[in-house]
Amino acid sequence: MSDPRQDAAEQTERLVDRLRHLALTRLQAPYQPEATRVEAARVLTQRLADAAAALEQPVAPTWRDVPQVAAAAAGDLLAICAHDALAAAAPLDDGTVVPLRDGGSTTVADLLGALADEALELRRRL
Repeated sequence: MSDPRQDAAEQTERLVDRLRHLALTRLQAPYQPEATRVEAARVLTQRLADAAAALEQPVAPTWRDVPQVAAAAAGDLLAICAHDALAAAAPLDDGTVVPLRDGGSTTVADLLGALADEALELRRRL
Protein backbone atom coordinates (compact mmCIF):
# COMPACT_ATOMS: atom_id res chain seq x y z
CA MET A 1 0.00 0.00 0.00
CA SER A 2 1.36 3.42 -0.89
CA ASP A 3 1.95 6.21 1.60
CA PRO A 4 -0.37 9.15 0.82
CA ARG A 5 2.04 11.64 2.42
CA GLN A 6 4.95 10.48 0.30
CA ASP A 7 2.77 10.30 -2.81
CA ALA A 8 1.51 13.86 -2.26
CA ALA A 9 5.04 15.15 -1.71
CA GLU A 10 6.43 13.40 -4.78
CA GLN A 11 3.58 14.28 -7.13
CA THR A 12 3.44 17.94 -6.13
CA GLU A 13 7.24 18.20 -6.42
CA ARG A 14 7.12 16.74 -9.93
CA LEU A 15 4.32 19.09 -10.91
CA VAL A 16 6.18 22.11 -9.53
CA ASP A 17 9.26 21.10 -11.52
CA ARG A 18 7.14 20.80 -14.66
CA LEU A 19 5.52 24.20 -14.12
CA ARG A 20 8.87 25.86 -13.51
CA HIS A 21 10.23 24.51 -16.78
CA LEU A 22 7.33 25.42 -19.05
CA ALA A 23 7.79 28.46 -21.25
CA LEU A 24 5.79 31.49 -20.15
CA THR A 25 4.01 31.58 -23.50
CA ARG A 26 2.84 27.99 -22.95
CA LEU A 27 1.75 28.69 -19.37
CA GLN A 28 -0.36 31.61 -20.57
CA ALA A 29 -1.73 30.00 -23.74
CA PRO A 30 -5.39 28.93 -23.96
CA TYR A 31 -5.93 25.58 -22.29
CA GLN A 32 -8.94 23.38 -21.55
CA PRO A 33 -10.89 22.98 -19.36
CA GLU A 34 -9.32 25.96 -17.54
CA ALA A 35 -8.52 29.20 -19.35
CA THR A 36 -4.72 28.68 -19.13
CA ARG A 37 -2.19 26.31 -17.58
CA VAL A 38 -1.61 28.98 -14.93
CA GLU A 39 -5.30 28.82 -14.03
CA ALA A 40 -5.15 25.02 -13.90
CA ALA A 41 -2.25 25.29 -11.46
CA ARG A 42 -4.14 27.92 -9.43
CA VAL A 43 -7.09 25.57 -9.00
CA LEU A 44 -4.86 22.88 -7.49
CA THR A 45 -2.97 25.49 -5.48
CA GLN A 46 -6.28 26.58 -3.94
CA ARG A 47 -7.07 22.97 -3.05
CA LEU A 48 -3.67 22.68 -1.37
CA ALA A 49 -4.25 25.93 0.55
CA ASP A 50 -7.66 24.65 1.65
CA ALA A 51 -6.08 21.38 2.75
CA ALA A 52 -3.47 23.26 4.79
CA ALA A 53 -6.21 25.31 6.48
CA ALA A 54 -8.24 22.21 7.32
CA LEU A 55 -5.22 20.30 8.59
CA GLU A 56 -3.98 23.20 10.72
CA GLN A 57 -7.39 23.92 12.28
CA PRO A 58 -9.61 20.83 11.88
CA VAL A 59 -12.38 22.26 14.08
CA ALA A 60 -12.83 25.70 12.51
CA PRO A 61 -10.52 26.32 9.54
CA THR A 62 -9.98 29.81 8.22
CA TRP A 63 -10.46 29.52 4.47
CA ARG A 64 -8.39 31.94 2.40
CA ASP A 65 -8.27 32.40 -1.34
CA VAL A 66 -4.83 32.13 -2.94
CA PRO A 67 -3.70 35.28 -4.73
CA GLN A 68 -3.48 35.64 -8.47
CA VAL A 69 0.21 35.49 -9.36
CA ALA A 70 2.27 36.02 -12.48
CA ALA A 71 2.66 32.98 -14.71
CA ALA A 72 6.32 32.61 -13.74
CA ALA A 73 5.35 32.27 -10.06
CA ALA A 74 2.63 29.61 -10.49
CA GLY A 75 4.98 26.74 -9.63
CA ASP A 76 6.44 28.58 -6.64
CA LEU A 77 3.03 29.30 -5.12
CA LEU A 78 1.97 25.69 -5.63
CA ALA A 79 5.20 24.54 -3.93
CA ILE A 80 4.53 26.76 -0.92
CA CYS A 81 0.95 25.57 -0.51
CA ALA A 82 1.99 21.92 -0.91
CA HIS A 83 4.68 22.37 1.74
CA ASP A 84 2.18 24.01 4.10
CA ALA A 85 -0.34 21.19 3.65
CA LEU A 86 2.23 18.45 4.19
CA ALA A 87 3.70 20.19 7.23
CA ALA A 88 0.21 20.60 8.74
CA ALA A 89 -0.52 16.91 8.10
CA ALA A 90 2.69 15.69 9.73
CA PRO A 91 1.44 15.48 13.35
CA LEU A 92 -1.96 14.02 12.41
CA ASP A 93 -2.90 10.36 12.08
CA ASP A 94 -4.00 9.19 8.63
CA GLY A 95 -7.48 8.45 9.99
CA THR A 96 -8.04 11.92 11.46
CA VAL A 97 -11.18 13.44 9.96
CA VAL A 98 -10.80 16.96 8.60
CA PRO A 99 -13.35 19.33 7.06
CA LEU A 100 -13.53 20.29 3.41
CA ARG A 101 -14.28 23.78 2.19
CA ASP A 102 -17.46 22.56 0.51
CA GLY A 103 -18.87 21.44 3.87
CA GLY A 104 -17.98 17.76 3.62
CA SER A 105 -15.23 15.93 5.45
CA THR A 106 -12.55 13.34 4.74
CA THR A 107 -9.61 11.64 6.39
CA VAL A 108 -6.06 12.96 6.23
CA ALA A 109 -5.00 9.93 4.16
CA ASP A 110 -7.84 10.35 1.67
CA LEU A 111 -7.24 14.10 1.39
CA LEU A 112 -3.53 13.68 0.71
CA GLY A 113 -4.19 10.81 -1.69
CA ALA A 114 -6.66 12.93 -3.65
CA LEU A 115 -4.18 15.82 -3.83
CA ALA A 116 -1.47 13.46 -5.08
CA ASP A 117 -3.83 12.14 -7.76
CA GLU A 118 -4.79 15.67 -8.83
CA ALA A 119 -1.14 16.73 -9.08
CA LEU A 120 -0.31 13.65 -11.17
CA GLU A 121 -3.28 14.24 -13.47
CA LEU A 122 -2.42 17.91 -13.97
CA ARG A 123 1.23 17.11 -14.68
CA ARG A 124 0.16 14.59 -17.31
CA ARG A 125 -2.18 17.12 -18.92
CA LEU A 126 0.47 19.85 -19.11
